[in-house]
Amino acid sequence: MVHGHTMRHGIRASTTTLAAVAIAAFCSASCAAPPPRPPPKEPPARSISVTDGRVSLRATAYVELHTWLAAAARADEDVGPTLEPARRAYARALLDDDDDSILRQSTRALSVCSDDRCASAAVAPEGFGAAYQRALPAFVARAWLERATAAWVGLEATRAVLGELGPVAEAIFLRAASDLGAAWPERPITIAVVSETPSLGMIALAPVALATRGRCFARPPPAARRPYERVDHARVLDCLLVHALFALRGEEAGHAGPLFEALTHELGARVGERAWSLAVIHAVAAVVTGWEPAHRSVYRRSAEAVERPMLEWLAKEWRGDSAEPLFAFASRYAARWREVHAAR
Repeated sequence: MVHGHTMRHGIRASTTTLAAVAIAAFCSASCAAPPPRPPPKEPPARSISVTDGRVSLRATAYVELHTWLAAAARADEDVGPTLEPARRAYARALLDDDDDSILRQSTRALSVCSDDRCASAAVAPEGFGAAYQRALPAFVARAWLERATAAWVGLEATRAVLGELGPVAEAIFLRAASDLGAAWPERPITIAVVSETPSLGMIALAPVALATRGRCFARPPPAARRPYERVDHARVLDCLLVHALFALRGEEAGHAGPLFEALTHELGARVGERAWSLAVIHAVAAVVTGWEPAHRSVYRRSAEAVERPMLEWLAKEWRGDSAEPLFAFASRYAARWREVHAAR
């Protein structure tokens, strides 16, 4: 499903040489991607996951149903009579969710669930909570296998990218976190993976989960491409890294880093988190473009449609924590944010 905003952009990558470029020279045939595993043939457990290095990619029936209903609500799609009451409940609840805050918070709450009781509690506070609970058994019985198979394709594609890039991916992860002052936890960070996500809210920056049917995994037909394009790996890695860094907001205090703390202090929790998210999208795009100059970030192009002036400012001013203390940058960034948004 298309993520909503689509505009081309220009981006100036960081001028500092990326450690991954040097490491890449050592990654030859030994860095080949792991062989693909077959998708499930029977309805799988309600939670399936793949862990590789710093990330654990997790597809669950709970988040899959949630994002499917939200997508159908926004697109006014037919989901059949059994799920139609839930679709209508989602349409009402998300009518004014222009920044996807309701959708994002409920997705985050569901993403940690591994049983029905947890899922029910996660959505209970929302207007669609009761309808979601009633729809869950029918979804698992009739649609989970098909949609789990679609999500599995994305899990395996991501595992292949991480296996192919090996130490390059690790260097890019470390560099992006360092630039943002973020700290990776000692355990793998969980990323919610679904087959599709809803179209973005009117002013939303990025989808609430990593969609395997979205533009992050889109590739031209085989006849129009070489057997292997490094730019494809860059695109998947960019999307993966954005979601991994976003997930740090739910970790223990301090993992998101001083830039997050300073921006939420300067601008308030909700606006500061949005400003930090935009900085993450830009910083990741800059780091990945430093490794692959032909890269064009899916999420940066999407965010440009709603925050173009701020992204243009970031393209000129962002240099990571090596250029100036992040608290000082946050002060300048917050001032510019107020100036731009006061004029709207």
